[in-house]
Amino acid sequence: MTTETWANVFLCLLSLVTDIYLLTYVAASPWWATMLGRIYALKTLLFALVLTQNAASELTDSEYPARQVIRLVLYAGSTVAMIALWQMMRRYQREGKALRAALGDTRPQWRVWVDSLREWMHRQ
Repeated sequence: MTTETWANVFLCLLSLVTDIYLLTYVAASPWWATMLGRIYALKTLLFALVLTQNAASELTDSEYPARQVIRLVLYAGSTVAMIALWQMMRRYQREGKALRAALGDTRPQWRVWVDSLREWMHRQ
């Protein structure tokens, strides 16, 4: 098989695995309970749709009806969802840092990671 064929096979597999992950997440997790969960579900849905659209384009090797409109909506929606997810993550990070500081923990973030990794390695 050619490199292009292998790339298309893995694109289709990635699309399938992402769809399975999405269905598992929305079926078995309370994603609606928090803003972060809703944004993550939306981002995962849009990512799955982008992958499906790309796989369909590669498999058919042609323009399908409304392809450009679908691409625009998917890519713009994914961009907005990622910006919202990024802002939410930054807010949670700031809140976590403020909570640690209120409890007297003034370690920089890199030190928190190092300490957490050491603790995790000792549990293994």
